[in-house]
Amino acid sequence: MKLVIIGSSGHGRVVADAAGLAGHEVIGFIDDFTPDGEVDGIARLGGCDRIPALAALHPGLGAAVAIGDNHNRLQIARRALSLAPGLSFPAILHPTAIIARSVTLGQGVVMLARAVANAGARLGDFALLNTGAIAEHDVELGVGASLAPGAIAAGWARLGEGAAVMMGAMVREKCHIGDHALVGMGSIVTADLPSGAVAWGNPARLQRTRNSDEPYL
Repeated sequence: MKLVIIGSSGHGRVVADAAGLAGHEVIGFIDDFTPDGEVDGIARLGGCDRIPALAALHPGLGAAVAIGDNHNRLQIARRALSLAPGLSFPAILHPTAIIARSVTLGQGVVMLARAVANAGARLGDFALLNTGAIAEHDVELGVGASLAPGAIAAGWARLGEGAAVMMGAMVREKCHIGDHALVGMGSIVTADLPSGAVAWGNPARLQRTRNSDEPYL
């Protein structure tokens, strides 16, 4: 499939590589903030306002939203759909990702190198399993949720919409991470966390709450 990558930062470059290795033809990057030039030999084609023209020029065009921040990724995906309602968002699955036969993948899911989704896992639209992340059996990632590099969610754990588990953190089996919650790097989650929670430590403890549109850093 011909594909544009929305976002040309470091994460965008990684997603572009994964898409190419998975057999997609990456025709360019879309980036509102840096619309010109090229990245790793791939041209930037302008900002999001170019999407309708590109979709008309390339019938059946697909897109991958390569924005690391969960809230922003969902906002950009919705904007792209409003600009080009027929735009498709295929799952981007790195060839080294391991995906069990019973996994459910929503549109726009990204699984990067050595990511694992085991039996019965359910990944919602625009969910992200970053490099080496593991969603164990029957784990559920809500719309736009993410496991950062090296993060692990054990069996039957649930991440709500937009929830983020940062690098190297671990979520105990059957724990529920609420919508838009954020688990800090290297933390160990042993109990449920409410929506909007910001938690870290071993065990992870609630530090404060956040708005859904608050940046990670």
